[in-house]
Amino acid sequence: MEKQTIQKLLEIKSERLTFAMNDDGKSKVWKSFYLVSVDGEKVPFVKCNTCNTLLKWRSKDGTSSLSGHQQNCSSKGSSQTRKISDMPGFSKASTTAVPATVKMQMANDVVHMCATDIRPFSVVDGNGFKAVAQKLISIGAHYGNVSVGDVLPCSTTVARHLGSQVASKKSELCIKLAEAVNVGITTDGWTHATTNVQYITTTVHYIDKDWNMHANILATRLADDKHTAGYIRNFVGDILLEFGVQQEGNIFVTDNAANMKAAFRESTWIGCAGHNLNLVLSHALQPSTGDLPEYAVPEEVATLLTTCKELVTLSKRSNVNQMLDSTLKQCVSTRWNSILTMFVDVSRQE
Repeated sequence: MEKQTIQKLLEIKSERLTFAMNDDGKSKVWKSFYLVSVDGEKVPFVKCNTCNTLLKWRSKDGTSSLSGHQQNCSSKGSSQTRKISDMPGFSKASTTAVPATVKMQMANDVVHMCATDIRPFSVVDGNGFKAVAQKLISIGAHYGNVSVGDVLPCSTTVARHLGSQVASKKSELCIKLAEAVNVGITTDGWTHATTNVQYITTTVHYIDKDWNMHANILATRLADDKHTAGYIRNFVGDILLEFGVQQEGNIFVTDNAANMKAAFRESTWIGCAGHNLNLVLSHALQPSTGDLPEYAVPEEVATLLTTCKELVTLSKRSNVNQMLDSTLKQCVSTRWNSILTMFVDVSRQE
């Protein structure tokens, strides 16, 4: 088990961890460290009793590294010297307001970045981008005006770190899922519009001990075989087994497709309420076919719907949509309640 996973278990005070004194150790340094076991099995790590930090250790390693950590840990606790990184504006968040001129220049720099790298302006709205930007600010505050080349990794380095990051996040999610009493599973198949390649996405929903709702996409994977009930059941089952959530109490939520219903007929299955309501709305707004005219949508409503669709299409093709303060959204059958969204967008225009 990786160090990051065990450190996470330590932070949440998981019952999977147990600690014991090293009775065989003769050095005095062992008074400050515990041996670590996960699920009753010893792992090659020890825990510092002062700062709760995990250190990799095997019996053949000796105690020199532990002694070094102990001295450093003790000096941190006893030192009263203030470093420059402790001052406001450095390691801690600064309360000084950023001048408007700086913000304006930053906006110009972002425009230049998007134009140079051919990126959308919305890149600055992403939480990932904001986290990286905040990290760069913190690094500059701590180390000064360093070269960006000394901080930012190249794309090859980033690619090499992908596997370890995926493994780490997956381990963290598995720990959280293991503590969930019951989980809900949603799954659906879809086809890429350009490549015509088929995929199946599986999502898990659960409530934690503090009654907070969580939703995580477990996997979106290629599904190039015929989507029979058996294939779907095994496909989703393998994903759930991989994440340790294949339980008898699972509740499956899918659309009303025959293969989906058959795939989970031996489990608790619920038809998606959103999918059902969307079908009702779609059928209700279908033009009359002459069979049951009393149940047909009024001609005025049908005309309004057709006109709004044509208006939105024209605004997008003529680039007028980009000039509007509030852009128009097109009605799409697979987009939840998009008919109402389209009507509201059109009604807001003057």
